[in-house]
Amino acid sequence: MRRLGLTLAIVFLGGGGALLQPTADAQPAASRVIDRTYSCSVEARAGVREVQAQANAGLRWIEDRAKWKRLAGAVVSDSVTVLGFVSAGNPLAPENGFRFPPQRLAILAGSKCRAAARIPLSRAGLSGGPASQLGDAYDCVAGSRVIVRVRGVFRGPTSLKPKRYAGGVTQLEAAGTVTQGYLAVRSGAGKPLAYAEVFESGKARLFTARGCVED
Repeated sequence: MRRLGLTLAIVFLGGGGALLQPTADAQPAASRVIDRTYSCSVEARAGVREVQAQANAGLRWIEDRAKWKRLAGAVVSDSVTVLGFVSAGNPLAPENGFRFPPQRLAILAGSKCRAAARIPLSRAGLSGGPASQLGDAYDCVAGSRVIVRVRGVFRGPTSLKPKRYAGGVTQLEAAGTVTQGYLAVRSGAGKPLAYAEVFESGKARLFTARGCVED
């Protein structure tokens, strides 16, 4: 599966689009912890329904080591769109004058995804370890639906806000600085597929199920 990537996730989420009024999916009260679980449909590609789990360690900006060229991040996507992501740390250095948007956590909403019961944030039954700065990605056969849980612990209070993009895609997004981020993915039947964790120190770890194939 082609990599959608965390950088693409951030750019995509930071694109144009009118903000919506808060919905039942949004979290109106500010909190240092954002934690959401959704069941999302998986698009087929060449007759196969799979998701890609990615994670990367942070990479410092060579011109200013206090800034990041790339934040530690984790993302899960199907063949069409990002289903959820979280990135830890701040600030990101501007690249060629382009300032990255402030979103550090997001999960797909709308007709493709619906709220679901929480799944464990656990690497039990999975294998893996530290992610590289270049990023590691694995394709996992998933079936028609996956359950995605995204959790971010922020330095200060924040809240989820819905934002709509071209094509009617709606994301729930939270801005701020994540100190610890977690991403868990299971099949619709509850089989663990992937688990990732990221930290503002720049460290990241990724674990996947047997049968997931490195991209």
